[in-house]
Amino acid sequence: MNRRKKAVGNICLAAVLVFGLTGCGDRNPLDPGNPVSLTVWHYYNGSQQTAFDALVEEFNDTVGRERGIYVQGYSQGSVSDLESAVRDAIGGKVGLAGFIARKYVTQAARFREEDLRRALTDCVETEEAVKTGRMNDVMSVELLIVKYSAASMQGTAAGAEKR
Repeated sequence: MNRRKKAVGNICLAAVLVFGLTGCGDRNPLDPGNPVSLTVWHYYNGSQQTAFDALVEEFNDTVGRERGIYVQGYSQGSVSDLESAVRDAIGGKVGLAGFIARKYVTQAARFREEDLRRALTDCVETEEAVKTGRMNDVMSVELLIVKYSAASMQGTAAGAEKR
């Protein structure tokens, strides 16, 4: 039973990480008078970095200036250095230590996006049911555990419903 609670917790946390980190952002049009600044981390070095920097500069001087977008590129070193920097940044964004974020990113990669969305929706709906008094907190967690334990026994990553 404890293993199942941990699995459901991992699914919910992975879903929160995946969907909490997708940028909903402001839907307003860009304003050239007030440019948006974007930072692009990459693993290019040497001639690749020089070529990339030239492309960024060309973009900033043309399309970026027209539309109000300013791009800055930063080499993080090797591919593995870039991967570590990204995962550490994800952890910092959600208030987790980098090593915890790396573990949850690895865990989340085992699930399909639709399964994570379904799990997140179920968790949010369950939280709402508890907060509005429609469901007891202990029972709500137990129902999630049963639902997702049954789903994993049926061979789906998350969500008991077959589509």
